[in-house]
Amino acid sequence: MNRKVFISYRRADTAAAAGRLYDRFCRLLGAKNVFLDVDAIEAGENFEAKIQREIGKANAILVLIGNGWMAPAPDQGKPRLFDEGDHVRAEVKFALQAKAFTMPVLVDNAPMPDPGLLPDDISGITLLNAPPLRYESFDADVDRIARKVLGLSAGELVWDKAPLGRRLWSAAGGGVLAGVALLAAALAHNYFLHRPISTSIGEEQTTLLIAGVLIFGLIAGLLRGSRRRRL
Repeated sequence: MNRKVFISYRRADTAAAAGRLYDRFCRLLGAKNVFLDVDAIEAGENFEAKIQREIGKANAILVLIGNGWMAPAPDQGKPRLFDEGDHVRAEVKFALQAKAFTMPVLVDNAPMPDPGLLPDDISGITLLNAPPLRYESFDADVDRIARKVLGLSAGELVWDKAPLGRRLWSAAGGGVLAGVALLAAALAHNYFLHRPISTSIGEEQTTLLIAGVLIFGLIAGLLRGSRRRRL
């Protein structure tokens, strides 16, 4: 899926939820297509320029809002969001200006802030539909968020089809395991009965046995590699 996702969050507020959400989207889209500032901004890099650039490349922007999203800075009465240099304010401002799909996400039953309590340049975030992301229903909530981000219809599971590479590697692994098991059985037969399997069951049956076991291993491996994974 050629989609890029930007995750905005405040470390003191929703770091744990952002990390879990990042891991899920990395599994789905690949790490290069998911941006989370804790890993993706190099030391000394211009933060605001990097954020604006990454948001410009994103197809979807998730703004995580927790119960501490509007917490004030130390020794200040107003929320950090009123600080012109606040990175969350910059992310939300650029998100609202971008053409990408932007969705606020309410973490652990946090309420949507009152637009009158926000700076004018980011108050528009409150007008957007905001799904919940709760600890007790994390998997189901992530599924709904992922479907929205990917533009999938209700009931269409985002992880139904495993990548071809994983399916092929899994099939090969199943074949190798089947071959090892067959070799072990042949050695045990020879050790205890002092004759090869072909002598006991015949050459043709031995060929069919080998082919059958290997095919079974390949199919079992393919099915394992193709099975549905949780996000």
